[in-house]
Amino acid sequence: MKKFIKTVSASFTIWVAAALINGLLVAALSLFVNHDSGELGLTFGLVIVFSLLFSIPGIFIFWLFFIANYFQEGLFQLLLKTALFTSLFSALIFFGWVGRGFHSDNIWLIIFAVVAAVASVMIHHGSVRNIVNENKNQTHV
Repeated sequence: MKKFIKTVSASFTIWVAAALINGLLVAALSLFVNHDSGELGLTFGLVIVFSLLFSIPGIFIFWLFFIANYFQEGLFQLLLKTALFTSLFSALIFFGWVGRGFHSDNIWLIIFAVVAAVASVMIHHGSVRNIVNENKNQTHV
């Protein structure tokens, strides 16, 4: 049960951190492009909501990989790769479905989604390392 709680907790905080980072990146781009901070809070909020909503399938896949490889030595590298691919596919599907096709204007938003997902996994490097070390200690006892 402890393994399940740690995995759910780590996955959830990675998911929320990715949405927050994505919101900050898009808000910064919006401020840079529009030079108007009037709608900045709305932009930030909407990006977070849509990031969370449309990344649900990706975080579910991420969580499955996390659970399936919980005891593996290369867990952190696997989680980075999983975050990269799931965020890329989630962003492409989002812009293909909601945006009615991919446009070159969307490239920054897709890059931001990928950077946010990878950065959020990087932020959790210590907790993933603790999980791997804890697993090593349990198997050597």
